Amino acid sequence: MGSHDSALYQRNRALLRRRAVMNDMPCFYCGMPFDFNTRRTTAPLAFTVDHVVPVAAGGTDRLENLVPAHYRCNRAKSDTLVTPQKATGRKATRRW
Repeated sequence: MGSHDSALYQRNRALLRRRAVMNDMPCFYCGMPFDFNTRRTTAPLAFTVDHVVPVAAGGTDRLENLVPAHYRCNRAKSDTLVTPQKATGRKATRRW
């Protein structure tokens, strides 16, 4: 069973999305807001959940290993280990 199929991942993804919407959380990596109105899950600014420590590197589906990320930021990070720079305001801090 793949990581995205696990009940724990699905539950934590839904929880993180609710938190992101309620608290206007930005992307963990670039600091820019999400486009919650898009219906395309592959739109660049669409909400996704990323594993900080990739599953391929031993990361888990536990909430402390999951962060909100744009689709494009998630894809650019891929399965690498990255330390994000702290965002100031709503300006992008990293360009992929």
